[in-house]
Amino acid sequence: PFPCSCDTCKIKGNEFLFTSGSVSVYNHSKDESNVIIKWFPKSRTCNILATKKIKGGQELLMNYGDNYRSFGEI
Repeated sequence: PFPCSCDTCKIKGNEFLFTSGSVSVYNHSKDESNVIIKWFPKSRTCNILATKKIKGGQELLMNYGDNYRSFGEI
């Protein structure tokens, strides 16, 4: 979950460090996604992982979720 229910997340909220580059380079696709975000709440980091084989030059796509255009709670 993002954030989890640990004491650190209760204090720091939704602040995470993206360790796999700028997430803005991954475009949205609900049906054709080929990468996912794996969260590590205790270290407050995440990694971007391929969910299928990606060819050179192929666009990186992730499903942002149903509420990705809203700025409320995640």
